[in-house]
Amino acid sequence: MAGLLVLWAAGRVMGLTAPTIGVGVLLLTTAPVVIYHASTVSNDAPAIFTGALIALVAALAYRYPGQWTIALAAVGFFSASVKLTGLLPVFAVSAAFAIQAWGSSRSLKPRDTIKTFFRRWLPQGGALLFGGLVAALLWIITSRQLALIDSKDLLAFGVLRTHPVSPMLILKEVTLLLGPITDSYVSPDTLSQDLQAFFTQLLKALVLAGGLSGLFVSARKWNHWIGITALGSLVIGGALFGASLKLIYQIDPGLSGRYGLAVGPLLILALVAGASGVWVIRALWLFALASAITTFCVLVF
Repeated sequence: MAGLLVLWAAGRVMGLTAPTIGVGVLLLTTAPVVIYHASTVSNDAPAIFTGALIALVAALAYRYPGQWTIALAAVGFFSASVKLTGLLPVFAVSAAFAIQAWGSSRSLKPRDTIKTFFRRWLPQGGALLFGGLVAALLWIITSRQLALIDSKDLLAFGVLRTHPVSPMLILKEVTLLLGPITDSYVSPDTLSQDLQAFFTQLLKALVLAGGLSGLFVSARKWNHWIGITALGSLVIGGALFGASLKLIYQIDPGLSGRYGLAVGPLLILALVAGASGVWVIRALWLFALASAITTFCVLVF
C-alpha cells in the first residue's frame, strides 16, 4: 500500500492527472507478481516501495531543482540496502538523469560540454548512483566477512548446481526480467487461472509497449527516456546480476521477473504518461478493472 501511495505522489509531481496515475496504480495492483510478493513473507515485498520512492525523489529533483543531492544519495543507498536488485531502478533513473544532462549540454564547446554534463549530472544521477553503489559494496563486504562457509559450498544451493551454466543460459533467463510484474512464480490456484493468464499477458505487452515507445517517436519526453532506461537496466543489470550469482555461488542464477520488481513503478509511469487521449485512458481503466474483478472473484469464490 505504501508503495502505491508513493507512486501516486510521483505521478502527481510529474504532472499526471488523477485518472492517469490512478489507472497506473490499479494496473500495478492487479499484477500477479505484485500481489504474490505483497501477500507473502519475501525479501521482494518492499520492492514496489523502493522503486516508487526512487521515482518520487527523482521527480522532485527534476521538477524542482535544488538541494536534492543528499536525498537522492540516501534513497539510492536505501534501495540497494533492502536488496541488491534495488540497484536496477537506481541505474535506470541515474541513466535518465545522464541523458537529460547530456542533452542540455551538447550545444556548448566539446570541453565545456563534458564539464557542464558532470556539473549537472553529479548532484542528481551521480548522487543516486553513488548511494546505491556504496550500499552494494558494503553489503558484499559485510556478507563476506560474516560468512562461516564458502559461498560456493552452501548446501542450500546444491539443487542449482546440477547442470552447467553458460552465458547463453543466463541471457535466456534475463528475458524473464522484461516482465518484472508478470513473469515469476505465483500461486497457480489463485493467480494463474486461465482468464487471469489472459490479463497477465496483455499487461506484460502493455508495459513493454510503454517502455519501448520512446524508440518510435522523434520528440522524446521524460517518460520515453524512463521507459528506455528502465528496460535497459533490466537487460544489462539483469545479465550482470546473473553472472555475479554464477561466479559467487557457482549456481544457475534462476533469474525471474521478481528480480526486476523494483523497476515496475518506473515502467508503469512510462506507460500511463505516454497514454494520450481520454479514450486510451478509459480503455486502460476498463482493462484494469476487469483484471481486478477477475482476481477478486478467484480469491473470494
